[in-house]
Amino acid sequence: MTCLECSKPKPTNPRRWARGLCSSCYSRHYYRGTIDQFPITYRPREHVIEDWLFLQAQGYTRPHAAERMGMTRDALDHAIARAKRAGDERLLKTEAA
Repeated sequence: MTCLECSKPKPTNPRRWARGLCSSCYSRHYYRGTIDQFPITYRPREHVIEDWLFLQAQGYTRPHAAERMGMTRDALDHAIARAKRAGDERLLKTEAA
């Protein structure tokens, strides 16, 4: 992956991969207040699982929830599987219920 702004190799700070910027470009845009020009393309698993559980409680199926969340069904399935492997108790509780 290269920085979207300056084309340098992969960003050095994993926190900033979500916006596709290297550390220098991220800092520059953050302090200038222009960071929103680079939307987040990566969603932490925690956010995905929170959104899934909320939508599931409202009766959404996985395909419909994935569409509402702006991701593919496969991406949602993989995020749920990774969370289960990591021992996310919220998902384990929903399976037992």
